[in-house]
Amino acid sequence: MLKDIFILNSRSKKLIAIMVIISVICLLIAHFYYKNLNSTLDPRINIIQELQKKYCKYVNDNDFVKVLAVLDSIEYEYNTIGHYKQSYEVGVVYTNRSAVYLTIALYVTQDEDERTGFLNVSEEFLNRGIEYYTIWENKYKNLNESELKDLVICEFPETTEQKIIDRRIKDIKLALQEVNRRYSVAYTNLGIVKRHQMKQKEAVECYKKAIEYWEDNYTAKSNLSVLLGGEPIKRSFLQKLFPPKKKSN
Repeated sequence: MLKDIFILNSRSKKLIAIMVIISVICLLIAHFYYKNLNSTLDPRINIIQELQKKYCKYVNDNDFVKVLAVLDSIEYEYNTIGHYKQSYEVGVVYTNRSAVYLTIALYVTQDEDERTGFLNVSEEFLNRGIEYYTIWENKYKNLNESELKDLVICEFPETTEQKIIDRRIKDIKLALQEVNRRYSVAYTNLGIVKRHQMKQKEAVECYKKAIEYWEDNYTAKSNLSVLLGGEPIKRSFLQKLFPPKKKSN
């Protein structure tokens, strides 16, 4: 009986063969795509790419000590390269650090003094992250294509391949489109910090600023609504499935 179930007719065999071939082709395309993509990355940050893999692992493991240690290493590596010293990437490192301390304050420690200390550290790192975003944005936002290219070329070794320069320029342009969302997330978390510091007025201002940067930040909208005595704002199934486009500059 079972043997009969697994007997395939010629049509089924052909279909399976076609599916296997398609799968192999897709895998080959993905392999060469990512191989080509990786070949355009700045080789000076290869070690950072490896550190970021460790960071993701430690985050999944909820190993806060190792997460903070690897973030320190990432920042150190960025600071050894002039082009990245005051980049948005370093701003991301600070906001990620802040998220760790905020998580510990809200969900790990039971001691009120420790909790206050972790909230204060989280606030400090958020402000540093916002500062880095601002410095980096002001450096690039008013440059035209030619000016941007000239600036990036000046900050890379003369032997750098053109495809690496082009990739970095593309990444900078994309980051400029995303920077408002980064501000918004940072101010949302700052609002959470302020709320738990019992600074309600400052929390309200942070949430409002977060929404100004990204009007579809539902987390900020919901937190603001609750803080003002309203109900949490819930997204519909379709809004979750098809999130609105992020607000760009």
